[in-house]
Amino acid sequence: HIDIDDGNECTIDHCDPETGIWTETLHCVAQDECTEGHCDPKIGCIDEAIKCDDYDECTTDNCDPESGCVHIDIECDDYDACTEDDCDSDSGCTYSSIECDAPNACYTAYCDRSEGCIIEPVECDDYSKCTDDTCDDNEGCVYTTISCDDDDECTEDCCHPNLGCLHKEITCEAEDFCSLTYCDKEEGCVTEPIECEGDEDECFTAECDPEVGCVYKEVICDDDDVCTYDECDSEKGCVYTNCETYSCWTTGCDEYGCTWEMYNCDDYDECTEDYC
Repeated sequence: HIDIDDGNECTIDHCDPETGIWTETLHCVAQDECTEGHCDPKIGCIDEAIKCDDYDECTTDNCDPESGCVHIDIECDDYDACTEDDCDSDSGCTYSSIECDAPNACYTAYCDRSEGCIIEPVECDDYSKCTDDTCDDNEGCVYTTISCDDDDECTEDCCHPNLGCLHKEITCEAEDFCSLTYCDKEEGCVTEPIECEGDEDECFTAECDPEVGCVYKEVICDDDDVCTYDECDSEKGCVYTNCETYSCWTTGCDEYGCTWEMYNCDDYDECTEDYC
């Protein structure tokens, strides 16, 4: 027998009586879909695991003996509702914070890690009873001062943050003792002069002194005539009466006042009786 071994484990050596020695290439069959068979000239068939790396950081690479390479998308969920979870084939999972936008100035927007974006109305209460609290879509909270005007000029209107509108009665003070002051709801404080009672008695004059009030003075009825009686009548005022006249008397007046002289009825006749 001749030696037909060519020393190569990757060939099958044959000898044919007619043609002589010839070789057949050895075909190495893989054990499964996860291996690849090849031949080493020194040791023969070798099974090597195949490489399933798809160079994509967004997949996990495995091998199924029956089907071969399997590429499964990785799970990038960070269980945070405030991030947008994505995957980049070069760098793997990426997490970008989401923006929560309020529809207008009357709402606030924030993110809750469990629920995601939450939109809530703005609280515009300034806890003051002196303002009307509203919200403008563009400006946000608007605090408008309320009017406490009660249309009464006899009150002082103001507002207390805790109590609201207050109406305090004003005090109308007279300027002096000759004026009377009161309050009118439409005009406010009104001052009128005092009418001193007693003006109906013509024998007295009533005047008002700003410091003490009404002052009453008796009328002096003196006509500087000694020949008249000077009196005062409460209805007529000063009355000047001439000297009285009497029967059988003549009335006259001298520097001291009224004079009276009895008539002289003597007719100088002794035969008559003279009298008045």
